[in-house]
Amino acid sequence: MSEKYSTEDLLAVVGHYRDGRTPSFSDEECDAIIARLRAADRLCEAVSSLSEGYWGFANLHFVARLKKAIAEYEGKKEK
Repeated sequence: MSEKYSTEDLLAVVGHYRDGRTPSFSDEECDAIIARLRAADRLCEAVSSLSEGYWGFANLHFVARLKKAIAEYEGKKEK
C-alpha cells in the first residue's frame, strides 16, 4: 500500500494535517506512513548491525556513510 505514496507525498499529507488544511489522515495514508516508518526502522537496524569485516575494503566507505546517516538521524530524534 505504501508504494502508492512517495516520501514527498507522505510529507505533504502530514504537512497538510499539521497546517490544518486537512482534518485527518485517511486509513490508506495512515497505513502508508506506518509502513514507511517500519521499513525505515528495519533498515536502520540492519545497517547498524553491519560489521565492516563482512564488506571488504571497497564497501567500507558505503557502510561508514550509512552508519553516519543513521547516527545523525538518531541525534536529531533525541533533541
